[in-house]
Amino acid sequence: MTKKMYIDSSVFMGLHAKDEEKRLAAKKFFVTHFGRTLYMNLEEVGMCDDIVWGYTREEQDSYYPFMDNLHTIMRIARVPYTAEIIGCYEVKEGFSTRESLLLATVTGTNSSLVTFNENLLQTKQAHIISPESATDELSFGADLEKMYQHSLALRV
Repeated sequence: MTKKMYIDSSVFMGLHAKDEEKRLAAKKFFVTHFGRTLYMNLEEVGMCDDIVWGYTREEQDSYYPFMDNLHTIMRIARVPYTAEIIGCYEVKEGFSTRESLLLATVTGTNSSLVTFNENLLQTKQAHIISPESATDELSFGADLEKMYQHSLALRV
């Protein structure tokens, strides 16, 4: 059975990174995983919203049609913390509570995590990985790609 693959807000918002290398890597990850179910805990979904709500109304209006459609078209399971996850939780030195809970989620579900978060990547755990770099920009397909290009009015 294939391990569940979690993503965090750094990868989702990486689609709109000002850093082109990071943006292309995030986009490649999503385009190449389009047929697979990805998992994102509700706190990470909320982190994305928290970031976007800090931008102007116009930037939000250009961003949300793409994000809403991506979440609808792509299989992204938004999951809450469970008693099992909370049972795996421990405060890890050098990590925020959010990072520790994310580590507990991945460990407690025997899953992998895709992230740009340098603090998490420095754990050097095999199940915590960064998206592969990309030199060429891949496409989501006509309609979604058009929304994506429009959404790039918001860059983080």
